Amino acid sequence: MVTHTIIIIIRRRRRRRRRRKKRKKKEKEEERKRREIISEEDTFLWLSKGDLKAETETEIVAAQDQVLQTKYYTTKILNTEIDSKCRLCQQFDETIDHVISACPILAKE
Repeated sequence: MVTHTIIIIIRRRRRRRRRRKKRKKKEKEEERKRREIISEEDTFLWLSKGDLKAETETEIVAAQDQVLQTKYYTTKILNTEIDSKCRLCQQFDETIDHVISACPILAKE
């Protein structure tokens, strides 16, 4: 009985290891494919072409550098005494990432 239980435990562990290895291999392959699609040279091509207005380019670069005047930036970096919650959803800190991809109010639109 005990040896049977031990055998079952060993088999489960082996299966978990195999699944983990498969998952890691799949994640590595996906990462490799993603890197092939997006090259660093192409990432900054828009900046060197000069097709954007200066104001638009400035805003994009500021967003990339995480220095847009969000409420979180104003509170934490500029050390002001305002609430850092999103002005639309009032649930989460108003960070650039939140505004671009996570705000439930903006996601509806």
